[in-house]
Amino acid sequence: MGRRAVSPGLPEPVPTEDGSPTLFSEEYGEHFHNLSGAALEARERYLVPCRIVELARARGRLSILDIGFGLGFNVALACEALREGAPEARVRITTLEKSPIPPALWRKLARGLLGGGTRSRGEEEITEGLATLLTAGEARLGPVEIKMRVGAAEDVIEDLEGPFDAVFLDPFSPDRNPELWTERFLGEVARKCRAGAILSTYSAAVRPRVALLRAGWRIGAGPRVGRKSSGTLATIGEVEPPIPPLTPREQRRLQRRAEEVREP
Repeated sequence: MGRRAVSPGLPEPVPTEDGSPTLFSEEYGEHFHNLSGAALEARERYLVPCRIVELARARGRLSILDIGFGLGFNVALACEALREGAPEARVRITTLEKSPIPPALWRKLARGLLGGGTRSRGEEEITEGLATLLTAGEARLGPVEIKMRVGAAEDVIEDLEGPFDAVFLDPFSPDRNPELWTERFLGEVARKCRAGAILSTYSAAVRPRVALLRAGWRIGAGPRVGRKSSGTLATIGEVEPPIPPLTPREQRRLQRRAEEVREP
C-alpha cells in the first residue's frame, strides 16, 4: 500500500472511522492505528484500562512508560486526560521511539486529533509541547514531564529510570516487530515497574501472552475497541479492582503453552 505526499516529506493522513487520522508505515507494512478510530484506540485501549487518571488522582503522582511513541497519540491524549482529570498530580511520561516523526508532521496530524480550526489553549499547548519533545527530547506540559528516548526499545530499556505505574505496549505487530514482544524484553519492562503496575496492549495472540506470563506478568483480558477483538491487560502482582480475567479455557491454554515454550 503506497502513500501520496501532500507536501515535501509529509505523507497524507489516512482517516479512521472516528474522524481522527493515522498513517500507513511502509517499513512495517501496517497502519499505526486501528482503522475503527485512532483516537478511540488511544483512549479505550491505553488510557482507560491503565487507569491513569484514577491512579494519578489517588496517589498524587504517576509514572507512565509508552513503548512506541509512533504518531504521539497515546502521549498527547494522556496529557489531555491528566490535565483535565488530575491537574494537581505530578506525572512523568517516558516514551520510546526508534524513528521519531518530524515536528511538522506531528502538527499536521494534531489538527485532526486535537481539533480543527478553532482549538483551545490546552490543545495548542499539547501540540507545541509534543513538537518540542520531538525536537529537544523533552517537554513539560503543566505538571506533566515528558522525556523521549530515541533508539531501539530493546536497547534502551535497561537504562530507563523507573519505577513505572502504567505501560502502553504499542509497537507494531508481533509478526512485524517481534523484538518488542519477547520474554526477555517484557521481563525487563516488568523489572522497571512497581507492584500494581498495569500494562495494556492491543494484541490478544497466544505468543505475546505467553511471553508476558513467563516474564512475570499476570494476564487478563483487554477491552474490545471498535471492530478489534479484546486485547491484553497484564499486571505486576494484584490490583484493585482486579483486571478482567481470561476465560478458564484461555487460562488453561496459556498455562500449557507457557510450560512448553522456551525462548532461545
